[in-house]
Amino acid sequence: MENLVIYGAGERGRNLIALMDSCSREIGAVVDGSRELWGTYIGRHQIKSPEALRDMEEMTVCITPMFHVDSIRSGIRDIFQGEAREISYNRLIQQIYAAVDFSDLLGSEPIYKQEESVVFACLDGLALGGVQEWTKDICRKFLEEGKEHTYILSSGNSNHTAGALENHIVYANIDTRNRYSVDNIRQLIVCLKKCLPCVLVTSYPYEVFAGKIVKEAYPDLIKIISGIRNAAENTYQEYMDFRDCVDAYVCVSSDITREMIKRGIEEERVHTMICPVDCPQELVRLYTTERARPVRLGYAGRIVISQKRMDLMEKLIVTLEKRKVNFYFELAGAGEYRDKLQEFIVSRHLQEKVRLAGVLDKQGIGSFWRDKDICVNIADFEGRSRSIAEAMANGAVPVVTNTSGVNDDIRDGESGYIVSTGDYEAIADRIEELEHNRILLSALGRKAHMELKEKCSMDRHYQFWRELIDREMGE
Repeated sequence: MENLVIYGAGERGRNLIALMDSCSREIGAVVDGSRELWGTYIGRHQIKSPEALRDMEEMTVCITPMFHVDSIRSGIRDIFQGEAREISYNRLIQQIYAAVDFSDLLGSEPIYKQEESVVFACLDGLALGGVQEWTKDICRKFLEEGKEHTYILSSGNSNHTAGALENHIVYANIDTRNRYSVDNIRQLIVCLKKCLPCVLVTSYPYEVFAGKIVKEAYPDLIKIISGIRNAAENTYQEYMDFRDCVDAYVCVSSDITREMIKRGIEEERVHTMICPVDCPQELVRLYTTERARPVRLGYAGRIVISQKRMDLMEKLIVTLEKRKVNFYFELAGAGEYRDKLQEFIVSRHLQEKVRLAGVLDKQGIGSFWRDKDICVNIADFEGRSRSIAEAMANGAVPVVTNTSGVNDDIRDGESGYIVSTGDYEAIADRIEELEHNRILLSALGRKAHMELKEKCSMDRHYQFWRELIDREMGE
């Protein structure tokens, strides 16, 4: 591929460049839109301004960032003065791996188990996080139901696997900072071979790579089910790139399901999964009905600008202040914007009204939401937000942007409020209305609880997975 341009020097770009260098693949240029990176190096490759593309007569570009891809693509067109050929991130990696020799690992018939295994991939480790908690919960349920050949494929050792899971972790000695390295893929191939025949359940696109290679060698011994947890445009493309090796897609919202079908995936291969969350059978809590007391707002999630829009959260807080809304806001979580958000709180003298609560464990999240009247989410996109579901399960009224999944759970005006993405003024409107009409808190919050109570049973969730896996195994 002549004049291959890697656009983006973030983690994904660096991972790709490291893989290409290790496999002796040529790179024509590395460019990035961040001025502070120009002139610095990734390995032997100097990062240049996108303006360097003007000097190229023809090129193929791989856009590595997950977000703002359309604006990057438009910028490339303007600079290049034409339509550049483009190859997607995963397609390029698949092309590279097509030339990598794994015959020492895959050259002979594997020694495999008599009973099929179910392997849930969780390659970022098992520390706290929505995917990690789901993976541990569903694996425990399979084991409780007598499915002893159920495993979690994870990286490194973990302090989060006591009890029933202790002997059901397949540890892969991989470098999570360099996800696509050949050494990593080799390690994962070795791990998967020990579990054959199996169904591999993934939660992220990069977890499919080793499964794809094993499937090409032993097509009758492995099935791949890919969970789709994100509704970003680039995510759809990444999963479409694996359509030839994925047997079934499981989407966390009906919005994602529709999008995959619209892109050409057969309806029978796409399923919608409602993830369970802990939901009390009876809602025992109080709401802040006295106008003299501040209405209690909550947010739980990553403290970042990209996707979660903490920059707009700051604007929301300023708007509530200007309108003299009586509120107290706690934000739980961690992320790269946390220190800047704390600086914002201090600079505005809001320490008595806004607090960063840190990271909550699984036990603490229910208590956090039972203490809140309103759940705020201002994200640009989600899959189906586990945090919003946990808030609703504990009776907090959701006031959220119109991201994937919210319409599966929220009836606007009846069990919460949905506003257009980016519209922090509309979120402020709904919060102000609830602060003035406190009787609505209990009415909407209890309907939110009932909505989640009716659909979030782990028994129903297990049955969904059991039937899907049995079907893929041909049972």
